[in-house]
Amino acid sequence: MINKAVVSLLPLVPKSMVWRISKRYIAGTSLTDALNCVRQLNDQGMSATLDVLGEDSVSREQALKGEALYQEALSEIDAQSLDANISVKLSMLALRFDETLCMEILQKLIRSAEIHDSPGAFDLLLLKRDLADALERADRREEAMEQYQSLVAAFAGALHTRRKNR
Repeated sequence: MINKAVVSLLPLVPKSMVWRISKRYIAGTSLTDALNCVRQLNDQGMSATLDVLGEDSVSREQALKGEALYQEALSEIDAQSLDANISVKLSMLALRFDETLCMEILQKLIRSAEIHDSPGAFDLLLLKRDLADALERADRREEAMEQYQSLVAAFAGALHTRRKNR
């Protein structure tokens, strides 16, 4: 109940105040900032998971922009030989309004992870949770698990709970 109240009031809080409170938990406002943070963590022997913060998409165009952000992150993780994975927000990729498009985008992202030689680029547990949460709200948990199992079977090499060290 408190969480709902905080979430509903958050849009009224000035962005500068939100940033001051949240900046210790956010690697930056750009991919470059985030990758620099990942590099620092890697130098300390730690792995990282990148979250691309964004809203739920409500159009095909927004979903494709979300895909482009994830593709760029995968490409840069590979180009810079970073020990990191990405956490994919399926609702940013059209899950709420076009499940077929969402699965097509997700499959392209998984293929990109394989092409970039980034096994484990996806945090499997987060993917399962996101898919289940999104479809559970639509009272379709069983279908969510079937889609999840289908993705795991098709892309087992790119889906791991932890990224392998290079």
